[in-house]
Amino acid sequence: MGRVAFKGADGLFVEQRNCWLLHHRWVYTSSSVRAYTAMPNWVLVLVVPERQSVSTDIAYEGSRGRRSMKAAILSRAAKKMRDNMAVDIWKELVDQHLKENVDGDKFVGITLKTLSLPGKLPPELVKLPYFQEIDLCRNCLSGSIPIEWASMPYLTLIAVCANNLSGPLPTGLQNFKNLKVLGVEANQFSGPIPDEIGNLTTLKRLNLASNQFTGSLPTTLAKLVNLQDFRISDNKFNGIIPSFIGDWPWLKKLHLYASGLKGPIPDALTRLENLTDMRISDMTGISSFPYISSKSMETLVLRNLSLSGQIPSYIWSMPVLKTL
Repeated sequence: MGRVAFKGADGLFVEQRNCWLLHHRWVYTSSSVRAYTAMPNWVLVLVVPERQSVSTDIAYEGSRGRRSMKAAILSRAAKKMRDNMAVDIWKELVDQHLKENVDGDKFVGITLKTLSLPGKLPPELVKLPYFQEIDLCRNCLSGSIPIEWASMPYLTLIAVCANNLSGPLPTGLQNFKNLKVLGVEANQFSGPIPDEIGNLTTLKRLNLASNQFTGSLPTTLAKLVNLQDFRISDNKFNGIIPSFIGDWPWLKKLHLYASGLKGPIPDALTRLENLTDMRISDMTGISSFPYISSKSMETLVLRNLSLSGQIPSYIWSMPVLKTL
């Protein structure tokens, strides 16, 4: 059975253990009461799955800068309570934002991971216009990314990995003008990558791995010159590895495991000087070992590519190479 915290006539109480209650400037847990710099008059009860460590973070900004409410929680909760939390959490956040707050605190981010949250991604978050980060990875959420979120002017991070999201990526992605991180890996998205993603020129990390994407990579991705991390492994793409990847000067991580693409590896890609992690596997059209010029390479995986010949001697002189 789950545990419930509540506010009574004589103050705040924890009726049963294994939950957290945040209120005013205190945190009440199953074993302690400690000071906490929290938002005035804000109450949130988090109930989480049995024997499971989870990550939560409700971040906000006030007169003293950015703060956050974090907890690594271990509790026993019935499925019904988990479902109730999934319904109530969005209402709590929106309602609190709409209330007058003398300190001028503003919600700026939310992390609710590994909570088995059901339902769809909530368009209601658009009522929290100061949000910068939304991280809802490892839940049971369905549907797609709400296009309503595009009107949140400060949003820089969307991470919804390991859910049950499906269908094509929404059109209108170009409206997420300040997005730096888009992580949709380990879902059931399908169809081609929209050309509009190429207009997200502020992106630094794009993770599309472990979905069912098809088609070739759109040439508009060439405009993503600020990318540092690009992962498209475990998909159903076609065509060859595009040469425009070699035009991303800040790229550090490139994962093309079983992506559906074919070789060869473009020469421009091998000349990228900031690469630290390149993983290519299960691909035809690559028969010779590429010359990698990056001196920062730590992980180099070239697996199941029908390579022939000897490993070139320069590999053993790479100063920071750890995995080959």
